[in-house]
Amino acid sequence: MKSDTAAAYVQDQLALSKHWKLLTGLRFDQFKVSFDDRRTTMPAIDLARTDTGWSPRLGVIWLPNDWTTYYASYSYSVLPSGEQLSLAPNTADLAPEKAKNYEIGARWDVLPKLALSAALFRLDRDDVRAADPANPGFFVKTGQQRTEGLEIGLQGNLTRDWEIFGGYARLNGRITQATGS
Repeated sequence: MKSDTAAAYVQDQLALSKHWKLLTGLRFDQFKVSFDDRRTTMPAIDLARTDTGWSPRLGVIWLPNDWTTYYASYSYSVLPSGEQLSLAPNTADLAPEKAKNYEIGARWDVLPKLALSAALFRLDRDDVRAADPANPGFFVKTGQQRTEGLEIGLQGNLTRDWEIFGGYARLNGRITQATGS
């Protein structure tokens, strides 16, 4: 098994004004994996796959004052099929998994060293792969999934000697389109 990965990434945060910032980023990935079958007990099956993809992200940040931040963001990413270095005749042609994430959130400095944060998000995934329960070591496509969630966190110092790191997350995941439908 051999893999070659190449990636390039650029990101910048631009200050549009004292209260507004723009975050932009773009990543390109190329992932090659090959499997030269050298087993002597079975017929040799040599497999190879190359996945490439662009992953953009965009965010807007609003800072109305020194202790409050609000943001909205969008990102798209590609997860190559062979990233787990597992190619098989029934999985070598699986398309890369694609994900779109939408998020809005806020952060409030409730004390000089204590922050409260909250975020709502939606993650849509296409061409999702899962382990094949009938064939260990193999994967199958499961279609499209959506996860919507809420995250709340509190982190920082309550006093000089007391720190707190806590969070709550609520997720609602479901299949939005099964394979073959």
